[in-house]
Amino acid sequence: MNNQEHIQVFGIEWFKKHQRGLLWLLNSPFMRKWFKWMLRIRKEDAGYDGSARIIELAPHFYTILKGSTSEGKTIFKTEFRCHGKFSKRLYYAFKPLWHLLHAWDSIFADAFIPALSFGFNTLLMYPETGSGVNTCDGIITHNPGKTYLDTRDDPAGDNAAVSNAEDNQGGGGGGTDIYLHRTIYNFLTSSLGTGAQILAANCQIFIRQQTNGSRDVNLIGCTPASTNNLVVGDYSCYSALLNPTKFGAVDQNLPVAAINRYIWHEFNQSGKDYINRTGVTSLMNRDTNDMTATAGSYADSFWNMSDQVGNSRDPKLTVEWLPVNMISKPKTKMRPRPFAPGRSK
Repeated sequence: MNNQEHIQVFGIEWFKKHQRGLLWLLNSPFMRKWFKWMLRIRKEDAGYDGSARIIELAPHFYTILKGSTSEGKTIFKTEFRCHGKFSKRLYYAFKPLWHLLHAWDSIFADAFIPALSFGFNTLLMYPETGSGVNTCDGIITHNPGKTYLDTRDDPAGDNAAVSNAEDNQGGGGGGTDIYLHRTIYNFLTSSLGTGAQILAANCQIFIRQQTNGSRDVNLIGCTPASTNNLVVGDYSCYSALLNPTKFGAVDQNLPVAAINRYIWHEFNQSGKDYINRTGVTSLMNRDTNDMTATAGSYADSFWNMSDQVGNSRDPKLTVEWLPVNMISKPKTKMRPRPFAPGRSK
């Protein structure tokens, strides 16, 4: 196997090539508990339950069989991440082994006996967060030394980061010392396919710490310049400056004690319609006071991002869906009896 024939290790095509083995590890009664732990599929995740059969695994999502409708149509449930979470978990769990195979391929197999290559020559080429290849999440911060209204209405922030361990979401200050933080989450949801019917959806974000009182959390639509990196101009890529359409049915007012847990945004119909069946679903997290016409007090909340070190509870988008034109399964099956001479049909 020459270098041109190598597929990207831990990329989408690599997962497709090894799908059968990966699914066996995820669903085998003997291996699934350990393998899910290794991938950091936890008890609060859709695929944790042993009865949840995972039917597809990719670098940034997995899909389970959820059940069926009253018409017999199969319901799928997919949990998306903003980054190649499961690629990273596979890499770090067996890092010495992968580098051993990479050394074998690079030094010996690819050059002299390609038939003995393991296909790991591309191990060190996997794109990192912010490289402009994978989707990402990140934060845009703004502290211009202006009044609240000017800070809120500015077209660009001061700094854009896609590798922060956590997001200091919110804002604060007074007079001309106002600061605002806006967070963006990009989920590659193209695996749903054109015409997929979204039955339910929610976005879950893990809160680690909160100070200075309670706050509201709001997810809205946004259009960043790129879905695989962020720039300061994405500060104003929201769907609307004031009173934009919120995808949660109600705001979630969090008490100070509500920490170290996932906060759920159950999507309303606007949110379900917004999910991009053929591309990337981009969401922005904004403070309620940031979305209204008058200044107000602020609070700081610290949320896990995709690169949170030592904690794998990163943002996730969970979607229950039906593929387009799915044929209903018959509720009863009519099986013809074998024909025997002398017996009526």
